[in-house]
Amino acid sequence: MMIASLLAMSTAVLARSLAATKLDRWNIAAPVLMVLFGVAAGMASPKLLGIALNTDVAQHIAEIILAVLLFVDARMRATASRATVESSDARGRGPRTWTAGVIDMAKLLFVMTGATYWTLKDGTRHATGYWAEEFAAPYKALTEAGHQVVVATPHGVVPNVDMMSLRPDMAGGAQIALELEGIIRSAEEMRRPIQLSDARLEDYDAVYFPGGHGPMEDLWDDADAGRLLTAALASGKPLAVVCHAPAAMLATRIHGVSPFAGYRVTAFTNDEENAVGLASKARWLLEDELNDLGVDFTRGEMWKPYTVVDRNLYTGQNPASAGVLAERLLKALT
Repeated sequence: MMIASLLAMSTAVLARSLAATKLDRWNIAAPVLMVLFGVAAGMASPKLLGIALNTDVAQHIAEIILAVLLFVDARMRATASRATVESSDARGRGPRTWTAGVIDMAKLLFVMTGATYWTLKDGTRHATGYWAEEFAAPYKALTEAGHQVVVATPHGVVPNVDMMSLRPDMAGGAQIALELEGIIRSAEEMRRPIQLSDARLEDYDAVYFPGGHGPMEDLWDDADAGRLLTAALASGKPLAVVCHAPAAMLATRIHGVSPFAGYRVTAFTNDEENAVGLASKARWLLEDELNDLGVDFTRGEMWKPYTVVDRNLYTGQNPASAGVLAERLLKALT
């Protein structure tokens, strides 16, 4: 008879295991189920159950089973609670975690120039900032795909668009210029950038550096830009840099050595700089400095989209490459 009772208890434990998910939804814990099962068994055969349990051994066994159930139930609830907290954290400030190789919504850091001019070798200031297409095209592609963008600049200043990049003849037509301007105006992130010094790589899934001549003024020797680039490269997270933004790689040098040495990289070429009439006026040229840095510099046709991927580093040659670079970045995030 005692064996029959133990079998009944085992059946209850098995039932609890098989229906754990539904029972948890109804907030029915294991001890509660055991009590209900015991009541039902007692009502069905009170005499047999009373005889079976009328021994010290049976009572000890029942106590042990109840203690085990209480322990298991507590562990299950603690695990569920911890999972809920971790899920809540994932929806908050931190980056998304990879699940089966997919990030549902990634959080990207756009590191942008805060400069409004570029100092030429004769000391004159060439009005500049970031290039519209290099921000707008990736921003539109990434946000429409459901990803989150945070903008960071030196000292948290609001980025300044190079007005030349919004001229119809530079943007590829009046309609495109209007579209670029509309994207920039609608981007709330541009009006509330964080300070670059406060940016922590662990808060983001990927990092993107748009160009324009601005980085040639402020990011090329910015210690925070150098720190972030070095950390991003080492992390394996997607790191995308376009046009003049690879100037920030110069800030990664320590005793003349950069972690980007040996990487295949493209950027705005000397020929393109010469074509816009600024090569002879510049204090230094980006292609020359990157070669001195030790990168494996590569190029495509002038003004044509051209991108290079080397491990987790994605680089684009010119403004026309920004959209293609965004597509590659999107693929890297899925």
